[in-house]
Amino acid sequence: MSLPTRSGVITRRGLLKAGAGVSVLSPLLAACGSAGSSAIPAATGKEDFSGVSLTAVFTPGTDPTRHGIKAALGAWSARTHGKVNTISLTFSDIPVKYAGYLASGDDSVDVLYAWQGLVGQFANRLYADLTNLVNTKDFVPATIRAMSVNGRLYAVPIHSETAFFIYNKDYFEGAGLNPDHPPSTWQELYKAAPALRKGNRSANATALFGPGENLAWFLAFLNSTPTHLLSPDLRHATFNNRDGLAAFQTIADGLSSGFFDQGALTTPGTEFDTIKIFSAGNTASMCNFAQLWAVSSDPKQSKVAHSVGASLMPGIYPHTSGSINGYEAFGVNKFSRQQTAALSLVKELTSAQFELVANLKDKFPPSRISVLNNPKVRASYPIAALLEAQGKYNTSRYGAPYYAQMEQLFSQVLADMWKGRVTPAQALDQTYSQLQQIINSFYH
Repeated sequence: MSLPTRSGVITRRGLLKAGAGVSVLSPLLAACGSAGSSAIPAATGKEDFSGVSLTAVFTPGTDPTRHGIKAALGAWSARTHGKVNTISLTFSDIPVKYAGYLASGDDSVDVLYAWQGLVGQFANRLYADLTNLVNTKDFVPATIRAMSVNGRLYAVPIHSETAFFIYNKDYFEGAGLNPDHPPSTWQELYKAAPALRKGNRSANATALFGPGENLAWFLAFLNSTPTHLLSPDLRHATFNNRDGLAAFQTIADGLSSGFFDQGALTTPGTEFDTIKIFSAGNTASMCNFAQLWAVSSDPKQSKVAHSVGASLMPGIYPHTSGSINGYEAFGVNKFSRQQTAALSLVKELTSAQFELVANLKDKFPPSRISVLNNPKVRASYPIAALLEAQGKYNTSRYGAPYYAQMEQLFSQVLADMWKGRVTPAQALDQTYSQLQQIINSFYH
């Protein structure tokens, strides 16, 4: 089955690989320091940007021809008389391109695409500080946290794409589980694995060790605990404790219990492969994103569309949850000479008015609480409440200038743990000590 890239939602593999160029650029980024940026001049009275021509960066996931974004761009130009030129970059292009903007102090681009990895990588070196310039009360809290570093906001989220637990209600009921209230901890799910498996059907298909996935899925476990992977300033690893050990141990327990489909762990298509397994009825559950939930619930693409259930991601401890995000956003180039107009456009792109259009037309998962609670959205998008609820928990991807090295480290150690070459305790020791060395090397 060929899976389309549904309009309006990010490509997960693209985001995960967006940090691929970070290791090459690390010396440059470190050398550029962390210069602050002056406050963006406030617009006075009616916004009139006649004669102003902005340039904005977009990606495949934020294609400017899609309904919500296209409508926002048109409305902003009509309202302010300003013009917007668009640049479309691939995820692999962005790290090098942005490093070039930074190195040259390029003021030719005004609005910058963002996700947590880019915000952590460039922060106030490239993005203007938007703290206190944007009313964030209506946004899902986790989306704002993801676009902030050390409590400073650098981009405004346009959607709330988040991973959650997706399961087959019929299979769960057949296994003696409550299909409307599935187990909420990993250990409870592991105990149910024998009953969930049947013939060639697995209990869960999640690409825990797929290309570029290792660190992300590890965080889906760790984020359900009070512990964070990194300190707020990104200079210290902070998971060398009971919770860090529990995250490694819980992954190891899932592997040994037979809950996770061994054949799906390293699928090269990652979530786009596991959705095929789920939609064909060959697994009882998966951890996946809103984009792929839409595929599983579409009768034209899924054999099990009638029985799809969704819930918060399981937690390591009772009454907890945590996940990983794929939030996308827009920020203002700190070198732009048209920052007031650029901020105005960012606010338009992320406004409730056009997030509503994006959801109703393209199933864009809204980042605004008011849109998630809009009656039309609730009627046509049943996971709206779930996305809002999942966003109240930790969904951080811990974007940092050394993200690529982090991913490489976790990839190797988790593979060693899977193959039995290291214990969970040894995996914790290795990742913690080596990650701190990576951090120290970057900053010193």
